[in-house]
Amino acid sequence: MGASADVYRPLGTTSRLPTQSYRVAGRLQLTVFDQIVLPFELFLNSGRLGYQQPFNQFGVTPRFGSVVQLFAGWYSTRISDLTVGDSRILGGGVELSPGPLRLALHYGYTRQPVQPDTSRAFGGEYRRRLLAGKLGIEWSDGSFLALQCMSSRDEPSSIHRDSLTPAPQANVVASVAGWAWCPQRGSTHPRRARPRALYPQH
Repeated sequence: MGASADVYRPLGTTSRLPTQSYRVAGRLQLTVFDQIVLPFELFLNSGRLGYQQPFNQFGVTPRFGSVVQLFAGWYSTRISDLTVGDSRILGGGVELSPGPLRLALHYGYTRQPVQPDTSRAFGGEYRRRLLAGKLGIEWSDGSFLALQCMSSRDEPSSIHRDSLTPAPQANVVASVAGWAWCPQRGSTHPRRARPRALYPQH
């Protein structure tokens, strides 16, 4: 658990920040019967400005043994560096590891809507929806092959657009990752494919 506080007093100019603000961040993990792990995360901030993304966040990511992990609320996960890295997601997901299979599916929002503010020359931000998944297999020697994909899209109706508002964006990315051990050569040969934007929208 951590906490901090700020005091802001401008001299001879208009206040652009809250005069007082606090931030609290906490993490708690519960383990039940050595099989069910319940990690909780909490982030609170009293000084949110109109053009900032929300800081108050709560999420839980329970794990059941070594096979099932669920995600709910605010959380971050790593599908791959080329698709979904450490983006914070507001939504839900599931990751399964039955035997050598690796399955993952996540749906939610990576950005919340913020209305335009002409007084600050701020064009606003759309709510951004994300769908991501992974299908792969991993062998006991560490070799693996996986297909990862991600689709994201801004929601035009999530804000009131004005002349400063940028056009909504959309993108689809897919990547293939693999790693194999070759005993006859005594070396490893990673195989990775670069992602491609299938339909960027401007």
